[in-house]
Amino acid sequence: MNFISLILPVYNVEKYLERCLNSILSQTYSNFELIIIDDGSTDSCPQIINKYEKNDSRIKAFRQENKGLSAARNAGLKKAKGEYIGFIDSDDYISKYYLEYLLNALTANNASISCCTYESGTEDNYYHDEKYEGFENDLEIYDHTGAGKNMMEYKGIFVTVWAKLYKKEVLSICDFPEGRFGEDNFTTCQYLWNTKNYTDKVLLIRKKLYYYYSNPTSIVNTPNRKKINDDLWAKKERIIFYKDKNETELCQLAYNNLENRIYYFMKNYPSKRGYFFYFKYFFYCLKNNFRIKALLKFLLIYISPGFFRLIKKVGH
Repeated sequence: MNFISLILPVYNVEKYLERCLNSILSQTYSNFELIIIDDGSTDSCPQIINKYEKNDSRIKAFRQENKGLSAARNAGLKKAKGEYIGFIDSDDYISKYYLEYLLNALTANNASISCCTYESGTEDNYYHDEKYEGFENDLEIYDHTGAGKNMMEYKGIFVTVWAKLYKKEVLSICDFPEGRFGEDNFTTCQYLWNTKNYTDKVLLIRKKLYYYYSNPTSIVNTPNRKKINDDLWAKKERIIFYKDKNETELCQLAYNNLENRIYYFMKNYPSKRGYFFYFKYFFYCLKNNFRIKALLKFLLIYISPGFFRLIKKVGH
């Protein structure tokens, strides 16, 4: 029976942790270990973890000083014994069929990564757990190039490390970058590409098996200078990675992703407030992928984000 390692970093999520743990321990597929890395929580998370660990032998809990999400995930990977790996964020939760469906899809199709879609919300009311019949006949199968394109074109394979199940060897290509936010932007493209060296198959199940809690205090929802810079850094590293692998089509999409992300941040967090690294990343794109239209767009947004939005609205 195939053995799965689930990695769960935990940091100060006492309000949501039991919901997450209950959903994991209620899986219809039970042959897994749950590796919990408590990243120095200062609330009641250690007590909650201790209670659950005593009652379920599948839980292996470890505690470290606060080093961040990437360091916690790396620590979990080092302790993982499964041939399949999954990641879950501790304020989210999963369908009870999550592991069953993702694993069955992987093994039946000899694939390296299986992905599902997710539901997003702020309360429990977006939870549904009905059984999907015949999903095996409704899979999308991609090679490494198709999977990378799908991710960067936002067509169903999400950049997040969660909502996926991996063959362990696929993850050997890189560690999570410690001390950075937005680490999934750095790793997921490499994991998808690395399937080329194994089965060259990535599966997408268009079923919402993962439940993402849109926490207003989370890393994603509280942007600041460092988080924005790290987000852009990761997207630049994606370009460098694809250039190194001679993936011309994926590299062009990565340039587009970085440029569009710069435009987004400039409109919402203007550079006049001190975010001058927008220039650094944009001129990296311009130097390697010059387009006059992109330059004019950048300058217009920099001069007046409001005026740019007005022009765009009139144009539609």
